[in-house]
Amino acid sequence: MHGVVGTAGAPHRGQWLKMSDAKQKALMERLAAIRLDYAVTLPNQLNDIEAIWKKLAEGNRDEEQFQRLYRMVHTISGTARICGLSEVGKSASQTEARLKAVMGKGMGAQNLPIDEISIGFQQLRQVVVTYLRESTETAP
Repeated sequence: MHGVVGTAGAPHRGQWLKMSDAKQKALMERLAAIRLDYAVTLPNQLNDIEAIWKKLAEGNRDEEQFQRLYRMVHTISGTARICGLSEVGKSASQTEARLKAVMGKGMGAQNLPIDEISIGFQQLRQVVVTYLRESTETAP
């Protein structure tokens, strides 16, 4: 039985059931590979984020760098969820919300809740490390 694939390459709702078991398995394997390919980029992205954060937390309160930091975390939040890394996306989203709250209060980089945001970055890194460890333990 052949499945019909949508314009973006993914099956439309209901078409999943029309796919053969072999095609479903192949699609699931491809999605798992995409998740892992993205996940292995996260430690370097987190290193970049943490380097910016370290400078901000140490007193170099550059508003442009704060905005860059926010965008980087926002990107991880969305991309992780798109790739199926829901826990990574959730953790990044929580950190993003902390940063956004600072911006919403008009404080920007000048008055940062350093401990709270630092904890958010530590939690995000831990979620990424856990995902990568579990992914490599279960890989064939």
